Amino acid sequence: MENTLLYIGITTSALMLIKLVMMVVGGDFGADSDLDLDLDHDVDLGGDHGHASLGDDVQIISVFTVLVFLMMGSWAGWAAIKAFHQDDLIAVGAALGIGAVSMYGTAWLMAKLRGLQSDGTLKDFDPVGIRGEVYMRIPPAGEGEGQVRLTVKGRTRDFRAVSDGDEAIDSFTPVEVLNMSSDQVMLVRKTG
Repeated sequence: MENTLLYIGITTSALMLIKLVMMVVGGDFGADSDLDLDLDHDVDLGGDHGHASLGDDVQIISVFTVLVFLMMGSWAGWAAIKAFHQDDLIAVGAALGIGAVSMYGTAWLMAKLRGLQSDGTLKDFDPVGIRGEVYMRIPPAGEGEGQVRLTVKGRTRDFRAVSDGDEAIDSFTPVEVLNMSSDQVMLVRKTG
């Protein structure tokens, strides 16, 4: 048992090291892919059966978390035998317990890290009344577009803009948004 746990620990540690290096250098190669089997069998187990996941997009069981389970569990079992002189049954219990906690902790941590991602897209905002300044000269109404710089939801963004008046609006002139088209072109007027 001691040698088996040691071999599993060494092998999974090497695989984990390779996976981490590949993730850092950009060669993950999609190792966390899903297995999709098309089976034509109808089975009704009755009741509501959940999936092993922490949320809609994060699954507890993935290549990464299984590697963590095997690596941490095997080293914990090996340490229980070698360092603490425990019998095989206690070592297997320690391996399963530490492996399961490590697997769940890794899945939880990955879920939290994925929650930090943002694509920066502004959705569902009403810019009417927001004041900003012209970034690129805006020609008179109907003669083309310029750009205006606005602060929306705490972020400074540049938007295409058209004027509501018969005069061009020069760069760095303060403006106010009157309306926004469906493709986020701002209708602005000169202020002050």
